[in-house]
Amino acid sequence: MKRANFPARTAALALFVLSMPILTATAQISNTQHHVVHAVRNVWRAKGANQQVDAAQALRDIVLGADPTTIDDRTIHTVASLLVLKNDGIRYWVVEALGHFGPRARFISPTLLEILNKRECMISETSSVSMIRDTLAHIGTPAPDRKCDHYLLPQ
Repeated sequence: MKRANFPARTAALALFVLSMPILTATAQISNTQHHVVHAVRNVWRAKGANQQVDAAQALRDIVLGADPTTIDDRTIHTVASLLVLKNDGIRYWVVEALGHFGPRARFISPTLLEILNKRECMISETSSVSMIRDTLAHIGTPAPDRKCDHYLLPQ
């Protein structure tokens, strides 16, 4: 009887060993996504504009350091949710992070085009406009021609 179990045990062990790369990849995906989601929470929870900008830059660093295939679409949407914040410093870093996902972030094109339309002609100490144009190119959406022959002060 014990000899009959030997092939079953060997097969189970072989299956376990062969599944290790899949389990490791799943853990990596979960770990990377966890770090990205945690960084997004840090932006929302930060007190004051400077801390939010710093948290957004840290988020960008995490995203750019990750393999974009290890981050699912839901997490990309979570990153994009930060674009409702009106601070251009935050937007700059978030937009750069979104560009890392390439065409998978194309869903955000209408929002980026809207921000570009509103902000491009404004004088600002910091501006996300150049990064929005770069990101639109990365995600495969053509940016409109620059249209400013005058500049406005922010309201």
